Amino acid sequence: REKSKIVPVGDDPIWSLPPDHPRVRYAMRIKSYPQEIQKRLVALGGGFADAVLLIEDGAAAEAMGMLDPFVESDAVARFERARAAMLCNVPEQAISDLMVFGDEVGHCEIDGMHTGATLARLLQAAGRGSEAAQRVGGLLEGDDHPSLRLASAEIMESRGDLPGAERTLKALVKQFPGDIGLVRRLARVLLKEGDRVGASGSLEAVLQRCCTPGQCGSKPLDLPAARMLARIYLE
Repeated sequence: REKSKIVPVGDDPIWSLPPDHPRVRYAMRIKSYPQEIQKRLVALGGGFADAVLLIEDGAAAEAMGMLDPFVESDAVARFERARAAMLCNVPEQAISDLMVFGDEVGHCEIDGMHTGATLARLLQAAGRGSEAAQRVGGLLEGDDHPSLRLASAEIMESRGDLPGAERTLKALVKQFPGDIGLVRRLARVLLKEGDRVGASGSLEAVLQRCCTPGQCGSKPLDLPAARMLARIYLE
């Protein structure tokens, strides 16, 4: 049998090109931004597109230098430089760029990553926990994005506010019951609070869905959750 191929259709200047064409790849990247920002990215021109594609191709260090003039031109370019900085393990640069991006453009979700939640996590990792909590708390006043709420729970847990982390995580698990990662985080907080029954119950419930093959919605066994539950049983 011949493998099905994506065949370009029509004469659109972008979407009629082959899927691996640089212009198509860049167009897909722009599409991951909120619509109101996309025109500003296009206006930055081809040099900015080249730098973004370098990040996609694993050359983030080279892309960082190329992005400097575009950052000065429009703050919307700062997210891509922050992304390159994170890949190059330069958190200070990423923090600075995300702060300016949030102040001048506005925090938002880009390709599944919420810029405000990412900033909060970077601040927390840099030992600036109070600033991280303040930032995420301020953003949550006008945006209840799940990534922000999860970042808030992580910060509360790290600062010892286990009841606050538990409340936030329980609300997220209720909203996304199939997210095993959330259940594991909740179980970890419950264990820190000494609630072994609650932790084991939440893990058992989610693992039952993983371990039922052949049924609609079944998922592969989540080994970290299984290990955590086995450790609770053993203890």
